[in-house]
Amino acid sequence: MILFTDAVFAIAITLLIIDIKWPALPDNIKSDQLIHRFKPTIIAFLAFTTSFLYIGRSWAVHLRLFRLLRKYDQGLINRNLFFLFFIVVFPFTNAGLTEYNSEIFIWPVIIYLANLGFLGVAHYLICRYIIVENPSLSVEGQKEEKIFIYTRSRYLMLMTGALPIIATALCLLFPEHRVYALYTIVLLPVGMRIVKRRLKHLRPAASHHT
Repeated sequence: MILFTDAVFAIAITLLIIDIKWPALPDNIKSDQLIHRFKPTIIAFLAFTTSFLYIGRSWAVHLRLFRLLRKYDQGLINRNLFFLFFIVVFPFTNAGLTEYNSEIFIWPVIIYLANLGFLGVAHYLICRYIIVENPSLSVEGQKEEKIFIYTRSRYLMLMTGALPIIATALCLLFPEHRVYALYTIVLLPVGMRIVKRRLKHLRPAASHHT
């Protein structure tokens, strides 16, 4: 199951780069026009970098959780597939984020943020299933590690789940300036930083850096 999960992560993270293309440049283009031509590519690459880092970190966090497993059952398989669904959807939502956002059509941004939110929910359900509902699936001991992983998954679920709600609220409050919703993405690294600081006291002494 872990090998299958790793393969899905690898495919999803690779597909992110496929939609990024070099802009068509005529032979007689002037130097002051290059920035304008490359602007969509730069935006797409920034979105790719954000998604790449988030998927990579999700893989590291998921791997850390699964190190605690000693066996699995159908319930865990189902929850893991639910989690992987939102990993696989990332290339699609990432493409919408770079190709279709505008003041008129801002919904791809909200869909991207919703992808993050559902991913947080799915990971929380896995953590809860392994650590709280079926502790016999995990290795004995390592209580501090389990508390840390479970608490972090709950905080991340709340943080990522709030992002699409905030973006939607901004669209409703500022219908003439829906592009404000795009700035909600900036809250992602801020929220992750806050979660990290709040969990500092729970981090096991011999913890990995994931």
